[in-house]
Amino acid sequence: MSVDDEDEKRLGKSPTFKELFLATHLVKESKKKFWDGLYDESLDEAVFCTNRSRKAYEEYATAMLEKYGEDVTQHSVRDLQSQVEELHNRVEDVQQQIREEMKEEMQRQITELMNKFGNPGNTT
Repeated sequence: MSVDDEDEKRLGKSPTFKELFLATHLVKESKKKFWDGLYDESLDEAVFCTNRSRKAYEEYATAMLEKYGEDVTQHSVRDLQSQVEELHNRVEDVQQQIREEMKEEMQRQITELMNKFGNPGNTT
């Protein structure tokens, strides 16, 4: 079971990051129990596909509690989307800076080689 348009209709709203994550990282039986409301907020009994996904969920849950407190309605996907967008922009900026630095370094090395070996196209 995954979160799709049908699940969104059933939920009556866009799914939260938590719901999306759990829909993709719980084993089939645990997904069913989650969607049926059989787990408390801790999800201690839920079975994740991997230990890594369980750890990621636990870290996410801890971070959301620290940021928003107990009110899980404040753990919005939009906040996460804006954070992802901001990180993406930072990565693009760093990549552009690296490209510019590499270009400058290549130009410096070409100039150095030209000075060392002369210009082979110039036979005067």
